[in-house]
Amino acid sequence: MMKRRKNDKNKFNSKTREPVSSNYYPINSKIFIKDKKTCLSVLTDRPQGGTGYQDGNIEVMLHRRMFLDDALGVMEPLNEQGLDGRGLITRGKHRVLLTTPEEAAQNHRKQGELMLSPPVVSFAVNPYEDIKWKDIPTNFTALKQVLPENIHLLTLETVDENHMIIRLEHFYEKDEDAKLSKPVTIQLKGLFADFQIISVTELNLSANQLLAEKKMWDWNIINDDDENKDNVPLDKHIADKYEITLQPMQIRTFKIEIKRSLHPKTVV
Repeated sequence: MMKRRKNDKNKFNSKTREPVSSNYYPINSKIFIKDKKTCLSVLTDRPQGGTGYQDGNIEVMLHRRMFLDDALGVMEPLNEQGLDGRGLITRGKHRVLLTTPEEAAQNHRKQGELMLSPPVVSFAVNPYEDIKWKDIPTNFTALKQVLPENIHLLTLETVDENHMIIRLEHFYEKDEDAKLSKPVTIQLKGLFADFQIISVTELNLSANQLLAEKKMWDWNIINDDDENKDNVPLDKHIADKYEITLQPMQIRTFKIEIKRSLHPKTVV
């Protein structure tokens, strides 16, 4: 989340004849306004545009249609006709939350995960002639232990019979919540139900390079707001007990060697 100030162009002078459009910003998941007592949040299910140009208001643009070129570089009108030729219709889902500022992050993060990964309803035909439906397991989870509520298992991908790629994500920002924005330590051993972890190797985010061999770029950063003051460097070694620590908004990627259980049990 980034705080936006009306007509603020990051310390350089800018004059515009388009005050509304110049204060529109991309919304990836949420836009909110707040005071000391109340926070009004709007969650979106897809990227959209948003602004708070008028004090105390939130404006969200689902879709725009123009019959003339706006002379801002597109060089054509944004006039999508749609299947029926009467104009493209965009439908989406929004969730409006009215909370205290202290509760806003918890509600946003939980509801955001539910919007991104809703339950999937499916149907099946009983493939077993001699087994009744009531005797077939219908509940399963890959996890043997419950993850902390601020940690998300982002990836569980099979590489081959004995190796998998996993990604774990801390999806709270720093200082966003008094409790859930703190670093979290997780033990990988005993985390999964159907296999045991034999060894763990940390990779870069794309899982195509050992993290220990990754060469970091030296970026020329203008650090005038202490944004990076408390950044914690990535550790490149995991102890034998396979404990890892995730910082706020951090995603860590691991290649794990596994030994599958001989008799996997369904975990409800």
